[in-house]
Amino acid sequence: MNTLKKLLKSGNPVLSGWSSIGSAYSAEVMAKTGFDTVVVDMQHSLATEADVLHCFQGIQAGGSIAMARSRWNDPSNIMRLLDLGAMGIICPMTNTKGEAQSFVNACRYSPKGNRSFGPIRAVVAYGAEYFKNANDTIITMAMIETSEALNNVAEILSVDGLDGLFIGPNDLGVDLSQGPVLDGDNKVLDDAVAHIVACAKDAGKFVGIFCGSPEGAKKRIAQGCNFVSLGNDGMYLKAMSQSMYSAMKKDTK
Repeated sequence: MNTLKKLLKSGNPVLSGWSSIGSAYSAEVMAKTGFDTVVVDMQHSLATEADVLHCFQGIQAGGSIAMARSRWNDPSNIMRLLDLGAMGIICPMTNTKGEAQSFVNACRYSPKGNRSFGPIRAVVAYGAEYFKNANDTIITMAMIETSEALNNVAEILSVDGLDGLFIGPNDLGVDLSQGPVLDGDNKVLDDAVAHIVACAKDAGKFVGIFCGSPEGAKKRIAQGCNFVSLGNDGMYLKAMSQSMYSAMKKDTK
């Protein structure tokens, strides 16, 4: 049902697209491009819940794995995203072991959690065996993006059923008094990433991170991150629009 865990265990980094526009077409284009997974963002994006459904359909049609970042550590939102067909959830602002446990519980059916049964689209998209396989195949990633979470990272990783962590470099940079830091060199953030990666390695779990460029992603992979995003569709549109306009404007003066 979900090949993402197999990809992560292969030792090759997972390359992720990121949908912030909330467009099914944009999500499908990223999936068709070849991204292993496309994350539909519900926290910092234009996507509504209706958009998420259409994006998941586009991602699946494009041959990629549909994931989502939930609005918050809100069980009702997390369960809804899973029922719509998310095969993995990235949960924002997970600062303590208890918050990580609450997140995982929302993603797992009893006896491993308290997810309510009703996979209305998921069972259509993934077949009658969905319920049987869901607990073992849904990916759970807790976001580390505050100094509190950084201090508690080992405890967060101890939660059974948590597959990995996802670093939010901008929020973590802000909380560490460095400002929003994405791909640039910053010793404070780099040391934080190294600490998170080391703790995850000790726990036998993986680390993902949001990046703004291939160069930034390569740097984080070299640091030991197994799952890297390469910006988002809004960034791609802006960069290409600027490039195309600038090239034409220069030649038409």
